[in-house]
Amino acid sequence: HVKQFQAGKGDITCWTLHEAKEDAMRDGLTGLYNRRALDETIEQVVRNAKDGNGSNCIMIIDGDHFKNVNDTYGHQAGDAVLVALAGCLSTLFGRSEDFVARYGGEEFAVISHAGSREAAYQLGQNVIKAVRSLEITYDGVHIPVTVSVGLTTLRSGEDGASWVARADQSLYKAKESGRDRCIMSS
Repeated sequence: HVKQFQAGKGDITCWTLHEAKEDAMRDGLTGLYNRRALDETIEQVVRNAKDGNGSNCIMIIDGDHFKNVNDTYGHQAGDAVLVALAGCLSTLFGRSEDFVARYGGEEFAVISHAGSREAAYQLGQNVIKAVRSLEITYDGVHIPVTVSVGLTTLRSGEDGASWVARADQSLYKAKESGRDRCIMSS
């Protein structure tokens, strides 16, 4: 909701405070929420969690061998891949209770109310399958992409830093065990 005003020789565009705050919470490339918004959402989910029954999950999603994408196809192609991954995740997690953010670089984070550990794991598997099936083409060249997913559910009494750290540990296990897979913390 941008307001336009006439002032002398031209129009002046004025953002409302709400719009400015929303813009500050978005990643410029992908349009997803950014790290700042993610950190705030993590703390809100932890504060609002009734118990640690596995209903809230967080996954950290990392583009496999992403440096090779940039080195082989160029950084603009790498940006196109990031935009495609963001679109894929936005489609998979389009419910109002889902939250998708660019975590940094080629990493993304998703917070979802999965309902159970089993359902959370299935969501992670859905990410792997959906990314494998992406048809990303840049400048007439097909760019194959896979991701690794680290996933965990919120434990009773757990703080946000611990929750994210466990997802991150699971991500490293996924990468160490061959990539293109989802590992859920125990």
